[in-house]
Formats: sequence, C-alpha cells, structure tokens
Amino acid sequence: MVKFVETDTSGLPLKRKQVAQACEKCRRRKKRCVHAAPDQNGTPSILGSPDRSPAAVGGPQSSIGHRSSQTRVSPPNPATEGAQPASPVAQHGEKRGEANPPAFYGDLNPEAILMEATSLCSHRDVSAPGGLGIWQTPIAARPSTQGSSVPSVQSSSRRAVQDMVKSYLWNHCLPCRPPPNDYAVLRRIYFEKMNPIFPILEDPDVSSVLNEPTDILVQQVISLAAAADPEAVQHLRVSPNGNLMSRQEFCACMSNSVLTTLDAGIVTDRVWLVRLSAALSLYSQPTNSEEADIPALLNSRAVHQVHTLGLHMAVGEAHPKKVMIQTLFCCVWALDRITGAFYGRARLLHRQDVGWDFDDCIRAQAPPFRLLLTTINILDEIIDMYCPQTRLNPSTIIELPIFEQMILDAEASRITSSCLGKLGVCRGLIVNTC
Repeated sequence: MVKFVETDTSGLPLKRKQVAQACEKCRRRKKRCVHAAPDQNGTPSILGSPDRSPAAVGGPQSSIGHRSSQTRVSPPNPATEGAQPASPVAQHGEKRGEANPPAFYGDLNPEAILMEATSLCSHRDVSAPGGLGIWQTPIAARPSTQGSSVPSVQSSSRRAVQDMVKSYLWNHCLPCRPPPNDYAVLRRIYFEKMNPIFPILEDPDVSSVLNEPTDILVQQVISLAAAADPEAVQHLRVSPNGNLMSRQEFCACMSNSVLTTLDAGIVTDRVWLVRLSAALSLYSQPTNSEEADIPALLNSRAVHQVHTLGLHMAVGEAHPKKVMIQTLFCCVWALDRITGAFYGRARLLHRQDVGWDFDDCIRAQAPPFRLLLTTINILDEIIDMYCPQTRLNPSTIIELPIFEQMILDAEASRITSSCLGKLGVCRGLIVNTC
C-alpha cells in the first residue's frame, strides 16, 4: 500500500497536528472544554488565560509546529527582501533569458521525436547543417516560498578566472608577433611559397573582415609558417627594436601564443577554428617529448570542427561557398593523412563517411595543391598497408607513378621551383615510407 505523506518546502514530512488539551478546571469536571481554541496561526491558545504561552498548551512539539507554520505561510517582507543579495547565477540566467541550461536530445533518442512533436519550447540544433538533434528548453522552476536566494561563489570565481585569462592573453600572447615591416616580408613568403601548396588560410586582402583576436592569430600562424624559409632569417623578431631571434625561439613563441589563445576559447567562429587548428598542426614543431602529441591533438580538433560543420558532406553546384568548402575539406583530409604517417595515428576522416567525390575535389583545386593531393592519395594507400587487419594478410602491391608524370597530370608544370621542390621532398618521404 502506498501512503502519501505531506511535506514542507524543505522536503521534510510535516508533524502531526497536536490535539488541544482541556483546561485544568474542565478536566476535573470531566466536561467538554470550550476555553481552548486555535489562534490564527494554528496554535491552540487558552481563552481567558493571557498570561500563558502557547508552549504551555501544546508542549515543545507544539512550539516547533508553530514556528514551522509561520515559516510556510508568512508573506515575504519587501524591506528585508530587497536587502538580500541576488544570486549571480540567477542574474546570469535572467540576462540570457533562461535560468537553467537547455537539454540536448539527439536524433537517435526516441524521446527527441516526441518532444519535437509535442513541445513548443524545443528547437532544432542549428550549429551544423541538417540540424542534428533538438534542444529542449527547461520549464521555469516554481518560485520558492522562502523568498531567499543563495549567492553562487562558483559563478563569480569562474568569471574572475576568465578575466585573468583574458588579461594574460592580451598582455603576453597576442602581442607576440612581428612588427609590421618584418611581417610584410613573412606574409609575402607565406603566400608565394607555402599557401599555394596548402591553402588552409585565405588571403586577408580578399577574405571577410576579421575581428582583432582572430586577425592577430592569423598573423602569428603566417609568421610561424614562413619562419622555416631561409629568406625569413633576418625578420624573426617580436618587437620593432628587438633583437633577432633564432628560428627555434621564434617558432616556440608563435606556437605557444596561438595554442594558448585557442585553448582560452576566444575564437568562436568554427571555420576559423578549422583553419587555425589545421595550420598550427602542420607548422608547429614540438621542442620536447611532452609536446610531441600537440600536432595530432590539433588535427583532431580540426577534424572535429569539420564534422560539426558538415564540411565532409557535398553541397550543390549553386552553393555560394562550394569552392571554399571543398578546399577546406581537402586541406583537413590531407593533414589527417600526414598526421597519421608522421605520428603513427589512426586516420579520423574515412572515405565511407565522406559525401564528396575525391576525384572531383582534386580536379577543382589549383595545380600546386592538386599535385599535393595526388601525392597524399598515394600516401593514403600506403597507410592501408600498415593497418592492423591488412598486416595480417599482406597482399597489396602499390605502383608509384613517376613524379614527372604526376606533375603533368596535375597541370603543375608552371608552378614555382620552390613549391615544386617542397612537393618533391614530400614524394621522397612517401617513397622512403614504402
């Protein structure tokens, strides 16, 4: 048998009501007492005995019940209520229009179908094309009858930590970049010799306007990539009148600054998170064993954002950004293969999950990048030979095409000698891998 027990606002069961006792005179006469009657607060009081307290009638339990009853039914005092500090969590929730964070239900959850069909508060996830899952807005909690709010120490502490992180970034990480004269040379080196081979970054002159932190990160990544060129040796400094730095010191300064800023979460544009993570993964050079896994970690972040944005799924011919999406996907796909070969990592992008036609994607790229993708395509077949299942039955034979024929097939015979030399080194590494 189920018995329902009434509880108060704190969740504790209510006390049983105390029966009013007869006065001493009525008890001696054994008559019904009409001198005891409950007052307006529910506590028996003795009529005609103003000198007696309620505790003398109902005993100690009656006194506790009296205080509990007053706590439940007494209205809040406006004077004292306005003096209480408001909770930072409540203020943050009112500012965003929600007291609690919404709950996410994926499409594979049967509950999501029912909620989307019956609830007016649910809406589709618009962070990625296609809308995967729904967000269910929580029902507003009933106002507390106690009328009190407890300040949240955690919310204020988190805000203080965020302020300290932002202060550190603006004072130490973001200022770490070459002066304008040196950056102009590094920028020219990058867009002439490196970006044609791996066009992960768009030219800022033709791209959309960036906000200040992202623009600074782009400058730092470009400087990091261009520092590997011998022409950049005389421009590796981080202040207008500063001393020249060695390539290792300069790259370490740029890499740590970009990585710290990305970890802080200042950049929220997912497309630029893909670009910056992929570029930093390719051009950063670990200096010790503790940093050996950072390039692979950055590659996984770039792949994660690609999956979130749905860049691995094909778009129609009429899509205004089809060329950009194809190029960005091809860059991350090539980087995933390079990371797998250099660091012995499993590939995160699989052909069966991709909606693009690889041959069409390769043909749509510029000749230098097309030649790199052709080379990476061979590398992908070589990696298959070293997979656990393939090594059990080694029967795959790969014929490597002649490099000159690959150049002609990619229509890359007119690219600069520096780009051609870098691509030749890449093919040589693949041959040595075999």
